[in-house]
Amino acid sequence: LIGTLPKVLTKLPSLNTVELPFNHMKGDLDIASEFESLNYLFLDNNKFEGSLPEYFKGPVVSINLGYNKLTGTLPYRYGESPLFCIVLKSNNLEGTIPVEWNNLGGLVILDLSRNNSTGTIPEIFTHKLGTLDLGNNKFYGSLPSSVGSRTPTSLYFNDNYFSGEIPDQWDELSSIEIVQLQNNALTGSVEKFLMNKFSIVSFWISNNYFTDPYPNWRGCYSLSSFKAYNNNYTKPLYPPLYGQVSIDLRANPINVTGEIYFIPVDYAYQIVDNYLCPYLTNDENKTLILVDPEYYNMKFCIMR
Repeated sequence: LIGTLPKVLTKLPSLNTVELPFNHMKGDLDIASEFESLNYLFLDNNKFEGSLPEYFKGPVVSINLGYNKLTGTLPYRYGESPLFCIVLKSNNLEGTIPVEWNNLGGLVILDLSRNNSTGTIPEIFTHKLGTLDLGNNKFYGSLPSSVGSRTPTSLYFNDNYFSGEIPDQWDELSSIEIVQLQNNALTGSVEKFLMNKFSIVSFWISNNYFTDPYPNWRGCYSLSSFKAYNNNYTKPLYPPLYGQVSIDLRANPINVTGEIYFIPVDYAYQIVDNYLCPYLTNDENKTLILVDPEYYNMKFCIMR
């Protein structure tokens, strides 16, 4: 479909869903404020321009306006609505997250990724939030501690300018499955955070300043990916004891001179860019296979 949103749609008093994704529609979204009974507005993957609708006359609960060419700031009046899902990813939005959004008591999904939003994150996420994606923006300051008081499953703060340590309140995130913090300026240790995270599947913290000690793997039964490329780890890592985990520790100043670590079989590591690694290589791509000397009569080789 091409063209703009027909204004005649606002004359349909019972219209509760506008769903026109993956088309070539353009123009502004001003008339989206005029639907009297609208609940769902899905116009993602089009070519809409201009600012976001300032408000919604109808009881809108879910919007997806991602992958358009929208500009401007986030409307504070959305905090007056019953929205539980806001997806605005991959636009050109700027400005900060309005503190009025704290009134979004039923908010479950908030995706502002791949915009130009900035500022610190207000401590507003204290409700039912399940997925929070603020990746690829220009946010800075500390990570919000308030998300630790809820049960989110996915947190994306990657590719911003966050600094400081992971808040202690995050230790209570018992249902978390995905955490992406890569490409920030975060410091401290992640040892305590990962303890007893029974549901966590992937934990990515590359390109930060995290230091020893390593995560405490106790209870990480579901973990399959730990990416800690280019941090400040200095010691070898003993892997989790549950299943097979892909671990990326490249570009860390790991020094194991004079130490031999016996590692269980079936763990694949990528740590060839460290200073010294007591692991065996099995191919030209330098994926490293760790062997248990109880079953294999082989010697460790030290690679530079």
